[in-house]
Amino acid sequence: MKLSRQASFIVFGQRAKRECRSGIADLPEQDVYYTYWGITDALVANILASKRSAKAIPRYHRFDLYEESRGHIPFKKVLVASKSEGVYLIDHAKSYALARFGQHKASVLPLGINRSQIGKVSRDFASKPKGIFVSDHSLSVVSVSGLSPVEIVELIPEFLSHLSRATGKQAFWHHFGGSSVEAETSRATAASYLYESQFKILSFVPNSEILEILHIKSGAVFLNVSSSEGVPVSILKVMALGLVVVAIDVGGSSPIVVEPQT
Repeated sequence: MKLSRQASFIVFGQRAKRECRSGIADLPEQDVYYTYWGITDALVANILASKRSAKAIPRYHRFDLYEESRGHIPFKKVLVASKSEGVYLIDHAKSYALARFGQHKASVLPLGINRSQIGKVSRDFASKPKGIFVSDHSLSVVSVSGLSPVEIVELIPEFLSHLSRATGKQAFWHHFGGSSVEAETSRATAASYLYESQFKILSFVPNSEILEILHIKSGAVFLNVSSSEGVPVSILKVMALGLVVVAIDVGGSSPIVVEPQT
């Protein structure tokens, strides 16, 4: 076993052990221990369930499932060999887990959102996407994500530059997410393809503020260029606001981004 894998096993194992010894161990006995994430939480739930003759049900998303995105994930085969039942967001995730980690009890339960999750704008839900172009001469594009290599956001300004030349419409891009350092790097990249007046890249912004801005930009296109996804909640939320969505066909994007409906 590689040294890095040995280290990850030790780190995750010790973390799970500490949590079991903390207040978690004092939880009343349950028939089922459910965890929203499938890494340390899932291991703790499995330990508690095995000691208490209960059932563990971890839910898996993206970073806690696809090893191509983050590298080796420890204890995955231990979890699937136990009596825990894996809950996956899409069929692709379930098939991936069965093929990579071995046969185990698995089910698919898609993730969704409540209308209450989009705050003050919930009364203005749109049943169909609104127009793409802000005007006859411009196009507004919005993206919300981190700025890690997985997100490949750096492709957006180059794409918009080509799109503007092809259509004759000036593109305006507004991005939310990432650290302040990453945002500064992205601004430098964007400036190679777009005028400064054409883009605005902000680092972390609270969800409620983003939703209010997107409500104002109801004619914009929401662009998701992530190279790996579970089920992107950001897409679900902007669909609820009536924005048109363009996304790369990966993970759980294709089941919810359906041409020409969305």
